[in-house]
Amino acid sequence: MSDYSKIDTYYVMPNGKRARCAGDMDKFLEAYKNRLSASDFSFAPLKVVEETVSHNSAWKAAKAKKQKAEAQK
Repeated sequence: MSDYSKIDTYYVMPNGKRARCAGDMDKFLEAYKNRLSASDFSFAPLKVVEETVSHNSAWKAAKAKKQKAEAQK
């Protein structure tokens, strides 16, 4: 079983920019006078395990590429 908890958590905002932390979200929400607050969002990584990842996923390809590179060392 693989642990993908190292994956970054971010939100793509309506302006196309990514909010990677509560500070980014605060700046966006203040600029657009939104009723939400950064505390309404969670940036904690989710627990994702291999069984929930599609077999066609880029994660599988990246994992295989990393393993191949490590084997060649």
